[in-house]
Formats: sequence, structure tokens, C-alpha cells
Amino acid sequence: MSESADLAAWVVWGGFGLSLVLGFVAAKSNFCTMGAISGHWGRMRMWLLAIAVAMAGTSLLSYLDLVDLTKSVYQRPVLPWLSLLLGGTLFGIGMTIAGGCANKNLLRLGGGSVRSLVVLVFLAISAYMTLKGLFGQLRSSYLDPVAIDLSGMGMQSQSLADLLARLAGMPAKSALLATAGVVVAGLLVFVFKDARFRASPEQWIGGTIIGLLVTAGWYL
Repeated sequence: MSESADLAAWVVWGGFGLSLVLGFVAAKSNFCTMGAISGHWGRMRMWLLAIAVAMAGTSLLSYLDLVDLTKSVYQRPVLPWLSLLLGGTLFGIGMTIAGGCANKNLLRLGGGSVRSLVVLVFLAISAYMTLKGLFGQLRSSYLDPVAIDLSGMGMQSQSLADLLARLAGMPAKSALLATAGVVVAGLLVFVFKDARFRASPEQWIGGTIIGLLVTAGWYL
């Protein structure tokens, strides 16, 4: 019992510490999903750099057997593409109306914005309703059944590494290194080919730290 309690304390306080660093870095670097996709190429490159670093770090954790990504909700073998498309579209519309992504509204709330408090309360309520409430019933009955079951192809997850391993007959870990390496390298080339981004340490340092925080979150 004591060991379990200690582990829970590490997770709770570790998550709290990571969130503090994330909030500080995101505020300083103006990191925001909506800002990235609304046409600001500097913020888009920062967002993609965070993805590249997080992908590299998380793939390394998986390669070293420190995390099992197949147990996460993101890599289940069933791909509910209609739910993902509709959910992503609605989230994008809501993000635009709310004036920023959930992360940005959290930062504004920390600065005392009552408007962001209202946005986050309704975001939390609607998210819970989509998982367990009224919206969840509609989702599970009409949207989730429209899916691609990759387990019929012998795949254990919907990851690119699993797909490559299946198609090329490669060992799972080799496929993981190959796919992660190609995607991360491509993202880094796109991100750092821009001289203005390279000359903005606030952006590339911010993107790097946020990517490392995602990796730390998976390990924690």
C-alpha cells in the first residue's frame, strides 16, 4: 500500500510540476494551437517542433520498453474516422469562437480572465457529456461504428510503425525507429529551414521544451 501511495504521489506532484513549467513556457513563447493554424508560420513551426521532439522522445521511451503506447487510447486498432473528423471540425470551430485553444484559455484564466473560466467550464462539461453523457450516446451509436478495424489486418494498433512492420515484415522496434526517424527528420528540416525561426530562440527553445514536457508526461 505504501509503495502504491508513493507512486501516486509522484504522479500527482510530478504532473503538477510539469504543468507549471508548461504554463510558464507556453505563456512566454505564445504557444497556441489556434495561433499555429491561423496563418502565423513562426507559431506553426514552434508547434511542429514540439511535435517532432515529443515524437522522438516518446518513441525512444517505447523502444526502451519504458512505456507501452499500445495501451493508450490513441493507438487502439479501431480507427473511428468519422468521429475524429467531426470532432476535430467541431473543436476547431469552437476554438475559433472561444478565441483560442484550451491551453490558451488556461493561460488567460491564470491571468484572471473570467471569460476564459466560462469557456473552460463549458469545455469540461461538453467533454464529459461526449464521453459519458448525452453526446456520448449519440457518438457511440452513430459515429464510432463508422470505423476501420485494423486488427483484421493483424495489427495491434493504428501506429505507422505497426503498419510498416506489417507491410514490410520488419521487427516492431525497427519499424518504430524507421517511422519515427523519417517523420521527425522531415519535421525538423521544415521547421529549421526558415531563417526567421532560427533567429527566434524564444520560439525554438519554447517548442523544444514543450516537446520534452510531453515526453516526460508519458514517462510519468
